[in-house]
Order: sequence, then C-alpha cells, then structure tokens
Amino acid sequence: MELLLKTFLYCAISIYGFQNASAQFPIKTKISAEGIFQTGNVERILGIARAETRATDSLIEAIANANFAYGEQNDVKAEHNAIGVFDLTFFPFSTFYPFIFGSGEFNRQRNIEYRWQAGAGGGIFLLKEKDNRLKITAAVILDETQYTEDVLKSERISVRIKGTHKVFSTPLILSHTSFYQPALRDSRNYRASTLITLDFPFSEIFSFRAAFEDTYENIVAPGRKPNDMRLTFGISARFE
Repeated sequence: MELLLKTFLYCAISIYGFQNASAQFPIKTKISAEGIFQTGNVERILGIARAETRATDSLIEAIANANFAYGEQNDVKAEHNAIGVFDLTFFPFSTFYPFIFGSGEFNRQRNIEYRWQAGAGGGIFLLKEKDNRLKITAAVILDETQYTEDVLKSERISVRIKGTHKVFSTPLILSHTSFYQPALRDSRNYRASTLITLDFPFSEIFSFRAAFEDTYENIVAPGRKPNDMRLTFGISARFE
C-alpha cells in the first residue's frame, strides 16, 4: 500500500510541475485514486492509481497514461501491476488522423514478467462535440509478452473505441475505452478489454468516481484464468 501511495504522489507532483513549466504548450492532466476494502472472513484491499497527461497543439497531440494497481488478500499479495502507454497523434483536430504508440507493462496477477507493444495506425472521430466525443482507431502492432515460463511474440490488429460523454443535463461524465486485439496469424489468439468510468464533479477540480474494468486474454500463463473483472470507487482530479 505504501508503494501505491508513493506512485500516486509521484504522478501528481510530476504532472503538476510539468504543467506549470509548460504555460505556452497547453497541458491537460487527470489523476485518480480508486480502491476497495473488505474485512471479516476475507481480508481484501485493492488500490489503483491512474494518471493521464495530454499536450496538444495544431499539429501534434501527445498523450501519456500510467496505471498502477496493488492488492492483497488475507495478507498475501494478489496484484502488483503497472502499465504505461504513450500515444503521438498527428493533426489531432482533423476528422481523420494518423498516430503511433508504444506501451510497457508488468502484471503479477497474470504472471506476466513484461509486455511491450509498438505500432502505428489511423483514427476517425465519429462524434466531435464539446461534451460528446467518440472515436475509433485501428493499428498494426508488434507484441512481445514474457510469462514466467514462456515468451509469446505476435503481430496483431488493434481496434479501439474511446469516448467521453456528458450524461444528459447532469454533471455526470461517462468515459469509456475498449479494445480488441486479435493476432494476425491466428484470430483465435486475441485480447479484449473495457474500462468504463463515471465521474461526479463536486468542485472545479475534484470528482467522485466509479470505475468498471473487464479484461480477457484467451492465452494465459498456466494456472491463470482468462477473465478479470473489477469494480472500484474513488476520487479523481483534473488540471487544465
């Protein structure tokens, strides 16, 4: 838990400093802390820290995401996961746009020592309003996953849908990101993931948050299940 708090504070301090140092290059940042706690017959604690930094001008938009999760059950470490993703989009205000991206990950929950991905593709905005944005992207990616006892290398297609919507006339903000990644040489080897968050702002900066996350991989390390699902609650902060 101490490591989770240190990671969250590091993200917050780094983003805040970067924002103040970049007054001429518009920066938007969002950080959140979520978790669950259970005691009794089962002792369960899970904490998740998320951070996003977005820098945009007329030609390029750079987005960096970092997620960290730590959990214990009956005093035994259950989760110790981290992922970082960097996207570079060209002509971000166009309806159609190209992009490149890279990511790195480790995941104790799935016995993944490391996973890296790199690729390029294009996207299209289906909705592009102030309070209602929806886009879909497609990319070709290279993937390498090191499990505890094996290495899996593959070329994949990555299809991603991402949106942010204001819920009717309420202050609620619904955000969602889903992707599907089949291997090019074997469509039965695929991964899919969905993250849905609902934010209820109670100030100009802070919001209460609920997050639902579902991940499926049909090729996993021995002894691991293909599907993980979790529902967490917490607080988010936005700096613009």
